[in-house]
Amino acid sequence: MHLSRAVAASILGLLAATQVVFAQEGVSRPAPTEDHVGYPADYASAFTPMYVFDRADNRQVRIIYGNDPAVSRSAGQPFPYGSILVMETHRAMLDEAGIPLLDENGRFVPGAQAGLFVMRKEPGFGAEYERVRTGEWEYAQFALDGTLAPPQNSFNCASCHADAGATRDWTWRTDLYAQNRSGALPTAALGAERFPASTMQAYTLVPSTNTIRAGTIFTWTNADSAVHDIVLPDLGVQSGRLGPGQTFSVALTEPGSYSYLCSIHPTSMRGMLDVTP
Repeated sequence: MHLSRAVAASILGLLAATQVVFAQEGVSRPAPTEDHVGYPADYASAFTPMYVFDRADNRQVRIIYGNDPAVSRSAGQPFPYGSILVMETHRAMLDEAGIPLLDENGRFVPGAQAGLFVMRKEPGFGAEYERVRTGEWEYAQFALDGTLAPPQNSFNCASCHADAGATRDWTWRTDLYAQNRSGALPTAALGAERFPASTMQAYTLVPSTNTIRAGTIFTWTNADSAVHDIVLPDLGVQSGRLGPGQTFSVALTEPGSYSYLCSIHPTSMRGMLDVTP
C-alpha cells in the first residue's frame, strides 16, 4: 500500500499533536478540592430519565437522568444554569463467551449498578479544572450509598468531557433525548459490506467487515461524538485522532485480508478488510 506524502504528513502531524497533549496532561491534574455538585439523593424519582445508552467498548448500560432545567433544553442549545445530569453505569449481562446478552429489542440487558456520576452547571463553575475546563460544569462521583469520591478525582470526568466540545456544551449524546432517538447499538444497512466505507458509531464500526477490490480507496468516517482512530497493525498505518466528522482513507493495492482497530477503544472497534484482485 502506498500513501501520498500529504497523507503521510497529516498522519505524522496528528500523532505529534496527540503526543504533546498526553505530555501536557502528565504534568498535573487540576480539579476542585471541595465538592460543589452535591448528591441528588432523590434523582431516581425526581429527575426525568433522558436516555439509555448501550456502550459497546466497556460493556456497560448507561442510564442518564436530568433535572427540570436540564430536560428543558432544546437540541443543539446549551444547557441552562442549574442543570444537573446523573449517570448510572450498569454492567451489561454477559453470556458464557463474555458477549453482552440482548433483550427482545436488541438492547443490552443491565446487570448490577457499578457507579454513579453527577455533573452540574452553575455560573463560575469549572475554573479549577484549568486546561481541561468544560465551560461552567463541575463533576462528582459517588459510591452507591452516596459517599463522595475525592473531588480531585473529577479531573478524569472533566478531561473526558473536554473531548465532547463546546458545541455540545461539553456533554455526551444528550441530543438523544432532545431528538427522541435511541441509544441502542447501530446496525449496518443490508449490503453495506460491499462498499468501500465504514462509519464509527457508538463505539462500533458499521460495518466491521468489508470486501473491496485492490486499489480501491477505502474511507472511515467518524460519525460518533467520541474521538477515535484507525490503526492497521500489519501495515504500520495509523490515522491519529479523528474527531467527529473527520475521515481517514487508504488505498490497498495488494489482495489479502487486513485487520484494523481503533486503538482508543479496541474492545469493540475491530474490523477486517478483505481485498480481492
